[in-house]
Amino acid sequence: MNPRITFLLIIGILLLLAVSAVRNIGRVRAAEEMATYTKQFASANEAFVQCVISSQDDITQCDERQRKVDEARRKLQETMEKHKRDLNLP
Repeated sequence: MNPRITFLLIIGILLLLAVSAVRNIGRVRAAEEMATYTKQFASANEAFVQCVISSQDDITQCDERQRKVDEARRKLQETMEKHKRDLNLP
């Protein structure tokens, strides 16, 4: 085989590997960010549920916790939108 063609094939394969590695780094970063906001959402939601259970007579005491749940949900949704392509989300 022609050495020039062999060289070009090797360069092409290396470029494909580099692109794949960059995409994987993007996926890892996206997954880490999603995990962070998922944990925040789960924690805020658990605190809200516990508040509602413990103060069934007056759940207005749980308004601040509900606000934190809403904020965590918003951040999680924004992160999903931001990383939709990296995570192969519809």
